[in-house]
Amino acid sequence: MKIIISDEKLSIVDQDENKNIWMKWDDIYAIHYYKLDCITEVVTCLEFDYENGEYLEVNSTNEGWENLINGLHKYIPIQKENWKTDMLKCKLDDNGHTIYRRI
Repeated sequence: MKIIISDEKLSIVDQDENKNIWMKWDDIYAIHYYKLDCITEVVTCLEFDYENGEYLEVNSTNEGWENLINGLHKYIPIQKENWKTDMLKCKLDDNGHTIYRRI
């Protein structure tokens, strides 16, 4: 899976299954981060929520993760300072943290 960011949207592309799932930046209601235990490794996840409860999840194993993390502030007014450092330090049992919620 590959994360692609553009001025209009966030996309997740699965070339093996020929799928492209995307979300317009303007449609994002909230963003949360958390750790997920995948048995063989622990991954960091970002969840992008729609207002209706549906969401798009990406994680640190996806190609393009670093570009997303380093460029997210260009598209979304992140409301939590030091979120990248805090995200790296969060534990499996932290239940996630919100870094953006539309007002």
